[in-house]
Amino acid sequence: MDENIFISWSKPRSRELALAANKFLPRVIQAAKPWVSKGGIESGQRWNQEIAQRLDDIQIGIVCLTPENLEERWLNFESGALAKRLTDSARLCPYLLDLEPKDIGQPLSQFQASRANKDETYELIKSLNSVLEKKLDDGILKDTFEKFWPDLEEDIQRIRAMPIDSVPRPRDVDEILDEMVERLQAIESQVGGIRERPALLKWQDVRPYLEALATKADTEISRNNAKVETLKKITLDPKRPESEKTTSHQNLHHTEIALEELTRLQVAVVELIRAKEETGRYFNL
Repeated sequence: MDENIFISWSKPRSRELALAANKFLPRVIQAAKPWVSKGGIESGQRWNQEIAQRLDDIQIGIVCLTPENLEERWLNFESGALAKRLTDSARLCPYLLDLEPKDIGQPLSQFQASRANKDETYELIKSLNSVLEKKLDDGILKDTFEKFWPDLEEDIQRIRAMPIDSVPRPRDVDEILDEMVERLQAIESQVGGIRERPALLKWQDVRPYLEALATKADTEISRNNAKVETLKKITLDPKRPESEKTTSHQNLHHTEIALEELTRLQVAVVELIRAKEETGRYFNL
């Protein structure tokens, strides 16, 4: 594998933006060799196994963000993993469609975001060119960007006009617990290195991870509650532009969905700890 740019996406419009960037980047910077999953991770294949193989030579991570995927758990999880794996000389770059940098929360808010317009896309291209080997001369880079930008701009306008997929239904507790088990398996595998994983984990080893997850959920609930209040004020402010109020209303809806899921997750974790304390000392993974 010789890819040096990983493009992350979630939801249909984000996927189309990732595919457009995948086509655009090597046209402008010949040294750019992007990789984007066109069908997502195959069923039954661990996320960390697939991505870890790709990250060995990755110098740049681009995360395609839209209002409908801003609170997507796995996109944020993937972005955090990318940030940890990238070196100091590498880049993690949020690329925004119909969003402003202020709309982004952790972990992506700590990185320089670029909106999907001509000026900021060119600044992103210059940043990528500075990291990659075989850098293009500034004049050549500008010429090639000007040549191929209209194609990307056309794609962006097409993607912007796509219908926004509906907000997914809130997950039930069983789905949340299934995800928790998958995460615990991944954590245990990473902690254990290459040793064979036992069939049963001791509850005393599992409980700290669950408690940490509950604490994290509590922190995120507080953060999202504050965000809801801010977005409500923006939405109701008659002095705000209609475009900003519309975006704030969309973000408010997604934030409220995230709050509901976080609350359900927190309750599920606390209930699981209580139930396991009462019924036994082993957690069957």
